[in-house]
Amino acid sequence: MKRQILTALAVMAAAGCADDPSGPTAPELSADLLPCVFGKGTRLDVGGTLTVSGVQAGTLCLQAGGEGAEYTLVPFLADPDGEARLQVEAIGANLRDAVGPPNPNRLPGALALAQPRRDREMHMRLMERMRSGLTIRPASAASRSLEPEAPTTAAVVPAEGSLITIRVPQFYLNQNPCTSGAVRQARVAAVTQRAILVNDPTNPAGGLTDAELRAFGQEFDRQIYPVDVQNFGAPTDLDDNGRVIIVFTREVNALTPPNSGGGYFGGFFFPGDLFPRVATPRLGACPRSNVGEIFYLLAPDPNGTINGNRFPKELILRTAAGTIAHELEHLINGARRIYVNAAQEFEEVWLDEALAHAAEELNFYAASGLAPRQNLTLAQITADPRRVNAVNSYLLDNLGRYLTYLEAPDSNSVIGPDLLETRGGSWAFLRYAVDRRGTGDQQLFFRLVNNTATGLENVSQVIGAPALDWVQDWTLSVYTDDAVPVEPRFMQPSWNFRDIMPAISDLYGGPEVFPLKVERLGSNASREYNLRGGGAAYLRFGIGGGARVGLRLTSSGRPPPAGLRFSL
Repeated sequence: MKRQILTALAVMAAAGCADDPSGPTAPELSADLLPCVFGKGTRLDVGGTLTVSGVQAGTLCLQAGGEGAEYTLVPFLADPDGEARLQVEAIGANLRDAVGPPNPNRLPGALALAQPRRDREMHMRLMERMRSGLTIRPASAASRSLEPEAPTTAAVVPAEGSLITIRVPQFYLNQNPCTSGAVRQARVAAVTQRAILVNDPTNPAGGLTDAELRAFGQEFDRQIYPVDVQNFGAPTDLDDNGRVIIVFTREVNALTPPNSGGGYFGGFFFPGDLFPRVATPRLGACPRSNVGEIFYLLAPDPNGTINGNRFPKELILRTAAGTIAHELEHLINGARRIYVNAAQEFEEVWLDEALAHAAEELNFYAASGLAPRQNLTLAQITADPRRVNAVNSYLLDNLGRYLTYLEAPDSNSVIGPDLLETRGGSWAFLRYAVDRRGTGDQQLFFRLVNNTATGLENVSQVIGAPALDWVQDWTLSVYTDDAVPVEPRFMQPSWNFRDIMPAISDLYGGPEVFPLKVERLGSNASREYNLRGGGAAYLRFGIGGGARVGLRLTSSGRPPPAGLRFSL
């Protein structure tokens, strides 16, 4: 439930007159800040960090060395509700500009890639809509079978060229997909060891050929299915065909509204397809369920016959493999929660999406021959055509979403609503958590999927520490990694984002710089933020040589609430 918290943070800084005669006149100090001028202030070495919260943040005294110092102030809202908001104001006095590193650096060259930014404003609440009305009841001794009611006809592996009935949700009509939708007699184009590839017969002209669909099935068998299963667990087989049905359908295209500005919707998995058509003691009914493992992908539409959006075949050939890896994780997560782990609810959207984006990253490693925890640079991930192809297929969307997070970290959060910015941040955080935990990818990802807890509670159980504390540490690592010497918990071992992200920013039409939003905290000039739960802001300021500075942090004239934390 949304909670709106309106408070204010006031940061008052002042230097002792004798310490910085060249600086502007300091405002009159209240008694609680006088010790900062006449006493001894805190000093930090380069890369050192200090975190305070609640009443401890009421007064903070800093002292620069003889040559001065530069700081980054990072307020963080430690609220487990990603919808929570906190109005924050930062005010500085007698501060100097921070001019030293880390500053955004221009890098030579950029990825020679171009594609629309996927589903830019279109996926906000679709996961919740997909789950609406799907009931999972607590398992009892009498309902441990957990299998849905069997289909009315015997399930067999369909032959290539045969027709099968597919019930396709039409979410763009805002109807209940369990009671309405399209019914298609779709032709089976290819059958491989683990996949059944299907083309919707109503797709636009210029679609995928049987050979192209078979190639996706072969990649699914060779890499995508093994990688996802190894890390998350095997899916169920409710329709007893030993395969996943992958449908390329115009109903995915229809989710992209007219004049989308280059954004598009790549595909979806509908949890209702795992539910029985008739209710059981454990599961509610979804009468139009396909009662099987199935998901839906964007179809080529080179002429823009659906909503005027042109999607050339080349785009689908380049990106569909990443979508398949992504949607397979959703399928595995939903199926195992219902039928293997006897959970009573689906995973929270932000964490399920983070895991699905992790599936794309894991497939990038497999396709490129690279590995995590190598602090990969732009040159390394584009060193040869194999790696460039792997970036295009499995990594570029993750980097594009992370770009949107970095552009506005204060108004977004890794635990926020299902926005692209949330997905970008939650993917990067999850990778950080896996690397920091140190038990390897497979163990941590598998435990996150095969758990009955959800969201932050799930993460806390798996990492063995309060998840919000790690989220806060990660927000510092976003700034410090590969920029200044810091302790390991403020590092990101797998990716050198300061090297990679300028090229991604340039690719999507922005300046070729590290795109993290970092603002100047100047003298007598306030900065205002509306922090989201789990969100952070970044403010830089300098202190003159030998100066002592006091920071007074308040919330509506009172000491800040416990959930509002500050790191320097």
